[in-house]
Amino acid sequence: MDNNELLVQYEKRRIFIDIAFKGCGSGCVYCYSDSSSDKQSLISLYHVDKLCQSVLEKLDDSIYYIISFCPNTEPFKSDESCNLIIRIIKKLRHKKVAFQIATKEFIPLNVLKTLNELSRFKNQIFINISMPYLETKIIEPHAGTCEERIRNIQNIKDFSNLSSCLYIKPYNSFVKNNIDKYIKLIREEKPDYVCVGMKFEEKLTSNSTCRTMYTKEIAEKTISKNDFIGILKIKEELEKEGVLVYFASTCFIVNCLMIECEQELYKYKPEFCQKCVIRRIGDEKEY
Repeated sequence: MDNNELLVQYEKRRIFIDIAFKGCGSGCVYCYSDSSSDKQSLISLYHVDKLCQSVLEKLDDSIYYIISFCPNTEPFKSDESCNLIIRIIKKLRHKKVAFQIATKEFIPLNVLKTLNELSRFKNQIFINISMPYLETKIIEPHAGTCEERIRNIQNIKDFSNLSSCLYIKPYNSFVKNNIDKYIKLIREEKPDYVCVGMKFEEKLTSNSTCRTMYTKEIAEKTISKNDFIGILKIKEELEKEGVLVYFASTCFIVNCLMIECEQELYKYKPEFCQKCVIRRIGDEKEY
């Protein structure tokens, strides 16, 4: 297996790209990555260029892709990691792609400015501000503070080509018991949209990654009935604030860009597909 296979995962129209061979540095206790507390072992500029060339060769110009950074590491942990993200976007942005970046760190203003300039149109770059907990010192010991993450939402408003998502994933007891705090946060900061994500009950293997949620077998094992009811209830409460709420981070993207959705998870639980204008593959019903 070459390095590109370790760093890039292809899932239909979605491409996951990592910028580190191992390590994240945030140390989140719920993370599926085996090296979440380790310092990032970042890839080199040579690897970035080789990786991008490999991705470009696999793209079908007739298909719109969502490129997601980074399933196993933190994209904005350091100046070096920020520069790698920017370099990849520069090399791929001219294709039919949208970029999705999930972070628990403060994003420097100069980085937001560069991303805004690189985005060829509004909603080519989506930034997910991950906040599954509002008290993070123990749960997410080496990640950015919640105050820093809230500043991201505030700052992104100044850049017209960027969109912000309050990313509440994994769904957990803290979210369930503190919904009023999240409502207050949404009311005050007004992110472009909210994602209330799933909770995985167990890590299936030591190398499990986020792609596990795209198969029927895994979906049935990882979403309990109680979680499902709880997430729907939270969605209803958040929507009272006039904010768009989705269950997958890609839902807002496909709705903005009007591209076809292939969420395997939701094909088996169509109750999740609400207020969606996209026709799901193999399904005549619109949501």
